[in-house]
Amino acid sequence: MPDPAVIANLFQYIGTDKQFQVTVYQSDGVTLQDVSGWFVSFIVHAYGDPNITYITKTVGSGVVLTTPTRGVITATVEAADTTSVPPGLYQWRLERTNSANDVVVATGTYSLLGK
Repeated sequence: MPDPAVIANLFQYIGTDKQFQVTVYQSDGVTLQDVSGWFVSFIVHAYGDPNITYITKTVGSGVVLTTPTRGVITATVEAADTTSVPPGLYQWRLERTNSANDVVVATGTYSLLGK
């Protein structure tokens, strides 16, 4: 099972497209995790409150298992996703959402910057 210790601080300007790539490792922190067949969500939410979500991307709708056997996942946040979100500091998480295997595999802060 992957270790949710991958922490990254992401940023994006309002009205721009941006891709975020995450590599998932097994619990030893060294061995790459095979993510083939995973259902994954990339979620941007209010800082300190995961119940207030602003952006959600899923496999087939903004999330791609880029190189699944090597644990590489890419989330694309499009310009339109950011236009109604005020600039500020948020949190993000990358979550495996398979039944009986729901786990956060990466997290961090997400800064949305004005132009």
